[in-house]
Amino acid sequence: MDKKDKKLEQVRALLAKAESTEFEGEAAVFRAKADELMANYAIEQWQLDAADESDANRKGREPERRDVNIAWYFAPQYRHIYTDMWMLFGNISRHCRCKVVWWGGYANKDNVDSQTVPVLGLPSDLDYFDLLFTHLQIQLFSKIHPGVQEGDSYIEALVRMKEAGMKWEAIGEKLIGAGLMDGPYTRNVGVRFTKEYTTYCEEQGRERKYINPKTYQRSFTEGFCAQVSHRLKEQKDEQKAKGGTGMELAVIDIKKKLDETANDMFGRPPRGRSLSQHTSHDPQGMAAGWAAGREANISGDPQRGVGGNRGELNA
Repeated sequence: MDKKDKKLEQVRALLAKAESTEFEGEAAVFRAKADELMANYAIEQWQLDAADESDANRKGREPERRDVNIAWYFAPQYRHIYTDMWMLFGNISRHCRCKVVWWGGYANKDNVDSQTVPVLGLPSDLDYFDLLFTHLQIQLFSKIHPGVQEGDSYIEALVRMKEAGMKWEAIGEKLIGAGLMDGPYTRNVGVRFTKEYTTYCEEQGRERKYINPKTYQRSFTEGFCAQVSHRLKEQKDEQKAKGGTGMELAVIDIKKKLDETANDMFGRPPRGRSLSQHTSHDPQGMAAGWAAGREANISGDPQRGVGGNRGELNA
């Protein structure tokens, strides 16, 4: 446990360096090294497991179950983006050598505190999965629900939130909470926001966005999740190329253990389910999400530089 904790601290330290440098190439090296440390730690666990089958040495190197909160999946305010979030959830779990047992059921869909899904993996891989998904979730939600930033003027905050796809009512609540306008929010306030935003765009020579908020956010999320998943795959392919046969055998063996554990605990999975497909897209939202996914920190500390916490995400 001490060794695992030290490894996670090393990962956080590398990400701190990545976020402090002005050079993207250098930052990419630090992020890749962070991911490599976690991968190597998992391989080391596998090698020790293969070398010594005693109970004492196997402890902590066998797959375990962790019930991960997925209240975001059922939250009404995120219902329009749950499909892509769920796919990202699964892609990150595979990247971290974990297995989501989606057919295992949920403790209680009506209770936020118990909306969970079982995830299987080695203890260190589960820690990394939790760290990475939480971090990316915060980055995404901070883009589609940006809020008021320090030093913002009234109009700057209004425009940023509008162009992130937020509804006028939600924007009004944020502005009231930040002390930039008096409450309460009413329909007339929304009409005023529309005029102010239109005037600002005209004065700044800025293209006014008319897209439906949910369509924009859905398209943004799709672009973000697709790009992050693409980057994770590229990163894993590079690791496989460097790791050689040892890496491949370890991953295969870990996957086999996870499948066996899932079958023992929950039985074999039923036929694959299909998620509802999006009916409308916004090219601007897709492009913005793609760009945000390209810049996202994909091996990070969820509490560094982005604000927020797990409780807020699952509210």
